[in-house]
Amino acid sequence: DTLLGFDFNYLNSRLPNEKQVIGHLWFMRSSSASQGGKDIAFGGELDYPNEPLDMWASFKQIGDRFNPALGFVSRRGIREYRGSIGYIWRPNTSLIRSISLYARPSFITDLDNNLVGEDHDLPRLILTSPANDKLILDYTLYRDAPDESFDIHQIGRAHV
Repeated sequence: DTLLGFDFNYLNSRLPNEKQVIGHLWFMRSSSASQGGKDIAFGGELDYPNEPLDMWASFKQIGDRFNPALGFVSRRGIREYRGSIGYIWRPNTSLIRSISLYARPSFITDLDNNLVGEDHDLPRLILTSPANDKLILDYTLYRDAPDESFDIHQIGRAHV
């Protein structure tokens, strides 16, 4: 098995008002007899980690036959789209240091763009105290479509 890859990182901290943007791109190509040949994986992300607006987005694709050999791939044959957008207020009162409101969508498709999974926090509200205690309120939606069908077996039976 062989693996070839590259990474590219970018940081620009010279934006107006002392803001910054961070980027990352990566590409890998594997050749694996155990997975039946050659395939690729690639992705990237863009991060704007600033206040009051905080945004992040990423994409990755893992080929059906991609095998990183010493690495780990939880699912092959997918595209993953993830993101986050948030706004942070800093009232700095005796009770509340900051109020953050976020949305975090995440979608996974197969290589034919059929939805096979999603995981969202819509919305997420975070209240932070001056002592850095946090109260987090959110609604999370998680759904997964397994690659293969399976039966659910009953282990025991309750008798009444």
